[in-house]
Parts: sequence; C-alpha cells; structure tokens
Amino acid sequence: MEIPQITIKSMRVGEFEVSVPRGLSELLNDAGVWTTTPRNSLPICARYEREIIKRDGNIVTHLKLKKR
Repeated sequence: MEIPQITIKSMRVGEFEVSVPRGLSELLNDAGVWTTTPRNSLPICARYEREIIKRDGNIVTHLKLKKR
C-alpha cells in the first residue's frame, strides 16, 4: 500500500508561527492521515508506545517511538 509522504515545514496557531516538532511529518505520514485507509491496517501502532494521560485538565495522547 502506497502512503503519500508529505513534509510539514511550518505551522501556525492563529497569528502565531510555532515550530514543527521533530518527527511530526513522519508520524503523520506513517499514521496515514493523508489517505482514507482504515487506521487499523496501518503499521503505526506497532512502531509507537501510546499513553493517554490527563494533564492540566486535558486528555493528552503521548506517543513515543519504540527503540529498535
């Protein structure tokens, strides 16, 4: 399955320019956010450890690339 590869070079939140976190493009590309392929069939789940936490009253999903 061919997943489109897109590089994120800049981001804005409202009027403010924010830095692009390292690995964001790879994470989004691997997750298949640019395609309509069902999420369960993509390899991202095997490559990342996922932790859902509550931080400052918000629910946050923390993804960490597994060490090889």
